[in-house]
Amino acid sequence: LGICFLRGSNRNNLTLEMYLDCLRKLCSQLGISGEKFNQQIIFHPGDCPAQTAAKTIIAMEKFKSDMSDLLKGLKILIVLDDVWGHEDVELFNFGEDTTFPFGILLTTRTLDANPHAGSHSIIVSLLNQEEAKTLFLCEAGLDDSIDLNCAKAIDFIVGKCGYLPLGIRMAGRLAKACGQVQPDIGWNIIIPNVMNEETHHPSVSPMIWILDRSFSFLTSRIARFAMKLCFSVFAIVFHRDDQLRPWVPFDALELIWGALVLAEDMKYFRNSFLTYRVKRCSDIADLMCTMGLFDVSTRWEYEKTKKQKYFRIHHDLMWEYGKFFASKVSRMEGTLTNQTENGLQ
Repeated sequence: LGICFLRGSNRNNLTLEMYLDCLRKLCSQLGISGEKFNQQIIFHPGDCPAQTAAKTIIAMEKFKSDMSDLLKGLKILIVLDDVWGHEDVELFNFGEDTTFPFGILLTTRTLDANPHAGSHSIIVSLLNQEEAKTLFLCEAGLDDSIDLNCAKAIDFIVGKCGYLPLGIRMAGRLAKACGQVQPDIGWNIIIPNVMNEETHHPSVSPMIWILDRSFSFLTSRIARFAMKLCFSVFAIVFHRDDQLRPWVPFDALELIWGALVLAEDMKYFRNSFLTYRVKRCSDIADLMCTMGLFDVSTRWEYEKTKKQKYFRIHHDLMWEYGKFFASKVSRMEGTLTNQTENGLQ
C-alpha cells in the first residue's frame, strides 16, 4: 500500500480523504468490503479551523478502529512506501490492541526522531557496482549475455548515475526505449550512446542530464521541447515548500496546460504532438505516465459525484529537473526558446 503524504489537519501531511482512499485500497487488496469507508464527514460553514481539525482527527481514529475490527484473525503485513510524516504511521498500526499477527514495513528517506517501541531500523546504502549493473540490465530488458564493450559502458553509466537507483532506472529505460524505436541498431551502439560524452554539456550535472535524456522517448526535437515545457510548468506551478510533489487533480492540470498549449505562440509546438496522436491534455498526461515521469491515481470525488485522475511527479529529483529546465527557458521576440548552450535540447 503506497502512501503519499499531503498537508492535512493536525495530522502532518495526511488528509482524511487520502486516509480513506488508502483504507479502501487495502480492503480491495484483501477482498473485503470497504463500504464503511465511503462515508462523508459533515463540516459546517461556521466551523473554525480548530473544530474542523478536531472532527477530522476523531473521524480518522474511528476509521482506524473500524479497520482493526475488519482485520481481526488475519495475518497482515502493511508496506508504507516513501514515508515523510512518521507521525502518520500510527494511523496504520491496526494491530496495536489485538493479538493477531500484524506488522508494518516502511521505507523512508527521513530520520524518525521518535521510533515506535519494539521497531527495528535497517539502513540501506547505495547500490554497489554489481547491484547497479543488474538493475540497469533489468530496466533495459537485457540479460548478462552482453559483450565486453557493453559491460564497460554500463559500468561507466551506473558510475555517472552515482549508483542512485532512480538515475540507473531512467538510464536503463532510455536504453530500452532506444532499442524499441531503432530495433536495427545493436546494443553495442545504443548503450554507449546513453551517456554520450560528446553531447553531455559540462555545465549540466550527470543526473540532470540523464533525466533530460529520458525525454528521448520522443524522437521529434520540437515535441521533446514542448513536453519538457509542459512538465516544467507542472513542477513550478504545483508545488509547496513542504511538498514538492503533491497529487494534482486533472481538472487543475487541464486548466494550466490548456492555457499553455492553446496559446497562439504554442501552435508550432502543439502541432508537433500530432505525430504521437497527442491532441488533448489528457493525452499529454498519459504519455508522461508511460514515460515514467508521472504517477497516477484515480479517486472518487463526492462533491462532484464522479471519479477523477490525480497526477504527481514520480520522484523529487524529477521535480528538480523541472525547476532546472524552467530556468533555462526564455522568450525572445514573442517566441519561446531554450538556451542551447546549457546542453539541453
